[in-house]
Amino acid sequence: MPDVLPFLCRQPGCQTRVHAGYCPAHQQQRPRRQHDRERGNSTQRGYTYRWQQYRLRRLRETPYCEDCDAAGFVALATEVHHVVKLRDRPDLQFVDANTRCLCQPCHSRRTAHGE
Repeated sequence: MPDVLPFLCRQPGCQTRVHAGYCPAHQQQRPRRQHDRERGNSTQRGYTYRWQQYRLRRLRETPYCEDCDAAGFVALATEVHHVVKLRDRPDLQFVDANTRCLCQPCHSRRTAHGE
């Protein structure tokens, strides 16, 4: 008998009980690790020191979340979001019209929807 009680598989939505990690059906699907290796680190994706300085300037200029403001709420902006994805148009990386200052929940929501 194992010393540890079984818990749910790490795959979202899977109800299989396991003693570690993923169930056999999802063992090969470890979704994020391979994806993270293929996409490279932040510097390789274009987020350099110049980006860090640009980001800080944008957050100083627009300290509140633009999406929350449009909805009538107030939240501090912590992220700078590219309207047109950086991988599609790297020439727009430092264009103010292509960025929005957002709070972390709004940025996560937009990113999850593929924006």
